[in-house]
Amino acid sequence: LHMLETRLTARDRQLVYDRDLAGPDGKPDPVAFRAKLALPRRMMDEAQEAWLASSLKASVAAGRPWQVLGNEVLMARIPVPSFSKTLGEAELAKAMATLPQSGRNRIARMDQVAELGLPYGLDMWDGYPQARQRLYEILKEAGAHTVVVSGDSHAFWANELYDQPEGGSRVAVEFGGTGITSPGAGDALPGIPVGEVMARSAREVVWSDQAAKGFVRLTLTHTEARGDMMAVSTILEPTYETRTLKSFVVRPEP
Repeated sequence: LHMLETRLTARDRQLVYDRDLAGPDGKPDPVAFRAKLALPRRMMDEAQEAWLASSLKASVAAGRPWQVLGNEVLMARIPVPSFSKTLGEAELAKAMATLPQSGRNRIARMDQVAELGLPYGLDMWDGYPQARQRLYEILKEAGAHTVVVSGDSHAFWANELYDQPEGGSRVAVEFGGTGITSPGAGDALPGIPVGEVMARSAREVVWSDQAAKGFVRLTLTHTEARGDMMAVSTILEPTYETRTLKSFVVRPEP
């Protein structure tokens, strides 16, 4: 288990749409924004990257079947989804009729940014693509069988991580743990299948639930890594039940 620190010690200032997307005329300038994204900005400093490379190589050399990364923010490529294109205008209009104005405004904003093909979370690894690529090279050089376990998003995720936006090789899988009590996007948009929209909009997202609360139960053996998405029946009472929303099994690739 290799615990990453990407919040405090080395992260470069993250981009923010409200500040960084507008051009000199005040209109969105996605070309300039993508140029900012492509700059060699860091999530981890050189010392942490060197430590991780050494630790992964030692783990592989010792015959450990899995190398698990404890990771603070999502690593997968997740573009801002278009709810109107994914669900269709008729289905979306029906679902939005029950939303408060804040929810309708949120979907409208996301649809606007989705047209530009930009990332969903700029504080995630998507906001630091060169840093993520360096990490993927570290994983490949070590020959690691990597399982990434990520937090922060208040949602469940099962993702496949590839070293290229199109094509390329799978370098890891990612299980995203939901909030224990904190609200997620599904809570802000009740009646909208947010997780389904995310999975249908992103190549690397296999499955997502944006409303359930609970935890990921990760079981590792020499032949497989199993991620069970465990949801609790309530966060409002001390007595609750758990159920498995979804399970995923990964086997080491040669």
